Amino acid sequence: MSAALLLLLLLLALAVCSSYGGGCTFPAGWAGSWFQSGSPALIAINSTHIHSKGECYESESYDKFLLYDRREDCYRCMVILEKHKYVLQYKETFCSEKDSMSSICESISGDAPLYSMFRKEPRPEPQPCPFHPAPFTFTYSRGSGDCANPPSRAEACTDDSRLLLRYMACPDVPGTESNVEELVCLATWKEGSTRYLVGQISQVQRRNSIASDEDTFRCFVYKGQHGERSMTYNIAQSGDATCNGLSSPTDGSRIMKLTNSDDEHNRCHFPAWIVEHHKWFSLDHAHQYHFTTKNATLKIMSEIGAAEERRLVCHSILEQRDNRYIKLVAHVTRGCESGHVCLQFHRRDGGVLELQQGAALWDAPQDACAGARAADPALPYLTLVTAAPAPARCPLLGRYTVLGALPDTRRRRQHARPG
Repeated sequence: MSAALLLLLLLLALAVCSSYGGGCTFPAGWAGSWFQSGSPALIAINSTHIHSKGECYESESYDKFLLYDRREDCYRCMVILEKHKYVLQYKETFCSEKDSMSSICESISGDAPLYSMFRKEPRPEPQPCPFHPAPFTFTYSRGSGDCANPPSRAEACTDDSRLLLRYMACPDVPGTESNVEELVCLATWKEGSTRYLVGQISQVQRRNSIASDEDTFRCFVYKGQHGERSMTYNIAQSGDATCNGLSSPTDGSRIMKLTNSDDEHNRCHFPAWIVEHHKWFSLDHAHQYHFTTKNATLKIMSEIGAAEERRLVCHSILEQRDNRYIKLVAHVTRGCESGHVCLQFHRRDGGVLELQQGAALWDAPQDACAGARAADPALPYLTLVTAAPAPARCPLLGRYTVLGALPDTRRRRQHARPG
């Protein structure tokens, strides 16, 4: 038998073997460790294996896989859907004896349990939350009635992947309590007209407590609706670390209705003599002051790192004089801490500003510049300069002699001589 014929027969044998289950691989983006509610350990996936499920034996299209479990010497079919690069959902059969892939997979019924896996490693990067523009007021219900008075509040953080939820207790609604939660958004996707979000929730008031993945991962269904002067979101939250049973934004373990109203800061802008230069720096260049978003927002960023980033949104202008001075109230956000602050800008030159900022944050905007606080002469002045100040003629031209310096130098030398 010739070498060419032998090679041809070997290739045919490999092709036949592959068509009958000679091995397959999973998408490269699935590699890593995944959390699944109820699983005692993270589920590891590599190119050919899924921990506790088996090795990829045969595949069909992009989502149907036949796995061989060597421990039990049996086969199971898994239909795996990638909802997001951080979220996998699947249905599966019981492990059974060897049969064709089509025969085994046919036993997955439409009402078979749907399992969700959320990526843990490599660690997922948070995604921008879909609820904007914050802040919102909201009502919520856990099945015993709507808690609407006093209203709860959802506030934006400096990082747009985080949202701070301040729940209020309603005396007339049982089961409600005051609480503060921080939501970190990880993944969003859409199925038909239904939109989903997966995030992690932490208890702000109990930062030192140890929370498991079962306590923090939650699934949400949401729907946004534009009003004439507002934006409303209906949101349903899962009661555990799954997406089971969530199909409507009005049916879940906890229901929320977020409403954003047209606030006064939508009509407030920093004046042209400030924003003619969109970037300013402190004299030591340790901080950058960047005006963005149609001249209504000021971002203060550390040039050393982003940890000190603050966002100030113009809320209301209280006083202006001759394009040289302005006093205003701004809503400031640093991390997930927010409030209102009093700002005063003084124009010293085309490329030089001085800023006075109140020391405290206030919940009510009318309190930020109230009384003597705004006129306190002890408030420090912070000098800001443009990124590239234009050269100007020096005011005192000529040649000068510095008086008093030479005698002082001689005295220092005399003191320094040994006796």
